[in-house]
Amino acid sequence: MKLLKFAFFLAVALTLSACGDDDSSSPSCTQDDWVGTYTGTVDCDGVTEDVTVNITASGDNAVLVMYETATFTVEFEAITPDGCEIDQSQSAVGLSLTVEATLNGDDLSFKDVITYGGTTATCTIDATRQ
Repeated sequence: MKLLKFAFFLAVALTLSACGDDDSSSPSCTQDDWVGTYTGTVDCDGVTEDVTVNITASGDNAVLVMYETATFTVEFEAITPDGCEIDQSQSAVGLSLTVEATLNGDDLSFKDVITYGGTTATCTIDATRQ
């Protein structure tokens, strides 16, 4: 029992020590870092197309994201990044939307998942700033 308590204490101590602000390992992004035009591919439930992603500033911190392929265009209302990541969800009237994105220099990874009733549509984008 003492060994179990010690192991638990050690795990908690290691977890707490890992919870600091360590700017050297995780880059910090501002609104300006996100703004730009990116090109790459989008995979929507197994269908892959070329895509252009336009990200513009909205207000002081938010961004507007619009992506376009030869067959469709998707636009999002203002999204506020948390540094170099976006992780937001909204739902209303049986519809839910989750948006996840990561910015790594000029490389953008973007994913949106829309669920309505029992149907889910997922689009994943890998693109590079032009």
